[in-house]
Amino acid sequence: MKSKIVVLILLSVVLTLSWSGPNKTLSSIASAKVLADKAMADAVKGNYRKAFSRFRPYWPLEKKEIDQVIIKIDGGMKLLQKRFGKSISYEFIERKNSKGFLMRYIYVQKFQNALVRWSFTYYKPGKHWHILGVSFDDNYEALLR
Repeated sequence: MKSKIVVLILLSVVLTLSWSGPNKTLSSIASAKVLADKAMADAVKGNYRKAFSRFRPYWPLEKKEIDQVIIKIDGGMKLLQKRFGKSISYEFIERKNSKGFLMRYIYVQKFQNALVRWSFTYYKPGKHWHILGVSFDDNYEALLR
Protein backbone atom coordinates (compact mmCIF):
# COMPACT_ATOMS: atom_id res chain seq x y z
CA MET A 1 0.00 0.00 0.00
CA LYS A 2 2.85 2.40 0.79
CA SER A 3 4.18 1.97 -2.73
CA LYS A 4 0.87 3.24 -4.17
CA ILE A 5 1.01 6.26 -1.89
CA VAL A 6 4.60 6.98 -2.93
CA VAL A 7 3.60 6.75 -6.61
CA LEU A 8 0.77 9.23 -6.04
CA ILE A 9 3.05 11.62 -4.21
CA LEU A 10 5.70 11.40 -6.92
CA LEU A 11 3.04 11.99 -9.55
CA SER A 12 1.88 15.14 -7.81
CA VAL A 13 5.47 16.38 -7.47
CA VAL A 14 6.26 15.68 -11.14
CA LEU A 15 3.11 17.45 -12.26
CA THR A 16 3.94 20.52 -10.22
CA LEU A 17 7.11 20.81 -12.28
CA SER A 18 5.17 21.23 -15.54
CA TRP A 19 4.60 24.92 -14.92
CA SER A 20 1.94 26.82 -16.80
CA GLY A 21 0.94 29.50 -14.30
CA PRO A 22 -2.18 29.45 -12.12
CA ASN A 23 -5.48 30.85 -13.35
CA LYS A 24 -6.09 32.60 -10.03
CA THR A 25 -3.97 33.46 -7.02
CA LEU A 26 -4.68 33.74 -3.32
CA SER A 27 -4.37 37.20 -1.80
CA SER A 28 -3.10 36.01 1.58
CA ILE A 29 -1.75 32.96 3.33
CA ALA A 30 -4.88 33.09 5.51
CA SER A 31 -7.00 32.46 2.40
CA ALA A 32 -4.68 29.57 1.53
CA LYS A 33 -5.35 28.05 4.97
CA VAL A 34 -9.12 28.42 4.45
CA LEU A 35 -8.77 26.60 1.12
CA ALA A 36 -6.84 23.74 2.77
CA ASP A 37 -9.41 23.53 5.60
CA LYS A 38 -12.25 23.21 3.08
CA ALA A 39 -10.36 20.51 1.17
CA MET A 40 -9.79 18.57 4.39
CA ALA A 41 -13.48 18.84 5.32
CA ASP A 42 -14.33 17.33 1.92
CA ALA A 43 -11.68 14.62 2.32
CA VAL A 44 -13.10 13.51 5.68
CA LYS A 45 -16.46 13.03 3.96
CA GLY A 46 -14.74 10.83 1.36
CA ASN A 47 -15.21 13.40 -1.40
CA TYR A 48 -11.60 13.53 -2.63
CA ARG A 49 -12.50 14.73 -6.10
CA LYS A 50 -14.26 17.77 -4.66
CA ALA A 51 -11.39 18.35 -2.22
CA PHE A 52 -8.77 18.48 -4.94
CA SER A 53 -10.99 20.30 -7.41
CA ARG A 54 -10.95 23.24 -4.98
CA PHE A 55 -7.27 23.78 -5.90
CA ARG A 56 -7.83 23.75 -9.67
CA PRO A 57 -7.96 27.56 -10.15
CA TYR A 58 -4.82 28.09 -8.03
CA TRP A 59 -2.69 25.25 -9.38
CA PRO A 60 -0.20 26.05 -12.19
CA LEU A 61 -1.14 22.99 -14.24
CA GLU A 62 -3.24 22.35 -17.29
CA LYS A 63 -6.82 21.26 -16.54
CA LYS A 64 -6.21 17.83 -18.11
CA GLU A 65 -3.21 17.20 -15.84
CA ILE A 66 -5.12 18.28 -12.74
CA ASP A 67 -8.02 16.00 -13.68
CA GLN A 68 -5.64 13.03 -14.02
CA VAL A 69 -4.13 13.74 -10.59
CA ILE A 70 -7.59 14.07 -9.02
CA ILE A 71 -8.74 10.73 -10.47
CA LYS A 72 -5.60 8.94 -9.24
CA ILE A 73 -5.77 10.46 -5.77
CA ASP A 74 -9.48 9.69 -5.48
CA GLY A 75 -8.81 6.04 -6.33
CA GLY A 76 -5.78 5.81 -4.03
CA MET A 77 -7.62 7.30 -1.07
CA LYS A 78 -10.58 4.97 -1.57
CA LEU A 79 -8.17 2.02 -1.40
CA LEU A 80 -6.65 3.44 1.78
CA GLN A 81 -10.08 3.88 3.30
CA LYS A 82 -10.76 0.16 2.84
CA ARG A 83 -7.57 -0.59 4.78
CA PHE A 84 -7.78 2.18 7.41
CA GLY A 85 -11.52 2.08 8.08
CA LYS A 86 -14.03 4.87 8.27
CA SER A 87 -12.80 8.46 8.03
CA ILE A 88 -13.49 10.17 11.36
CA SER A 89 -12.10 13.71 11.33
CA TYR A 90 -9.13 15.87 10.47
CA GLU A 91 -6.80 18.03 12.49
CA PHE A 92 -4.44 20.84 11.62
CA ILE A 93 -0.92 19.98 12.85
CA GLU A 94 1.47 22.75 11.88
CA ARG A 95 2.48 25.53 9.53
CA LYS A 96 5.98 25.66 8.09
CA ASN A 97 7.26 28.88 6.58
CA SER A 98 10.36 29.50 4.52
CA LYS A 99 11.40 33.16 4.23
CA GLY A 100 7.87 34.37 3.49
CA PHE A 101 7.61 32.95 -0.04
CA LEU A 102 7.05 29.25 0.68
CA MET A 103 4.46 27.91 3.10
CA ARG A 104 3.31 24.41 4.01
CA TYR A 105 0.29 23.39 6.05
CA ILE A 106 0.34 19.91 7.56
CA TYR A 107 -2.88 18.10 8.53
CA VAL A 108 -3.85 14.59 9.53
CA GLN A 109 -6.95 12.78 8.45
CA LYS A 110 -8.01 10.37 11.18
CA PHE A 111 -9.45 6.98 10.27
CA GLN A 112 -10.65 4.18 12.55
CA ASN A 113 -7.39 2.21 12.24
CA ALA A 114 -4.72 4.70 11.17
CA LEU A 115 -4.12 8.23 9.93
CA VAL A 116 -3.00 9.95 6.77
CA ARG A 117 -0.69 12.98 6.76
CA TRP A 118 -1.59 15.69 4.25
CA SER A 119 0.72 18.50 3.06
CA PHE A 120 -0.44 21.60 1.21
CA THR A 121 2.45 23.66 -0.13
CA TYR A 122 1.99 27.23 -1.35
CA TYR A 123 4.38 29.51 -3.20
CA LYS A 124 4.46 33.31 -3.40
CA PRO A 125 6.59 34.40 -6.38
CA GLY A 126 5.37 38.01 -6.13
CA LYS A 127 2.45 39.54 -4.27
CA HIS A 128 0.07 36.56 -4.32
CA TRP A 129 0.05 32.88 -3.36
CA HIS A 130 -0.77 29.79 -5.41
CA ILE A 131 -0.73 26.08 -4.69
CA LEU A 132 2.57 24.41 -5.49
CA GLY A 133 1.70 20.88 -4.43
CA VAL A 134 -0.57 18.61 -2.45
CA SER A 135 0.57 15.28 -1.10
CA PHE A 136 -0.46 12.63 1.40
CA ASP A 137 1.14 9.61 3.00
CA ASP A 138 0.79 7.33 5.99
CA ASN A 139 4.15 8.30 7.52
CA TYR A 140 2.96 9.15 11.02
CA GLU A 141 6.52 8.79 12.30
CA ALA A 142 7.39 12.06 10.57
CA LEU A 143 4.81 13.78 12.76
CA LEU A 144 6.64 12.67 15.91
CA ARG A 145 10.02 14.17 15.02
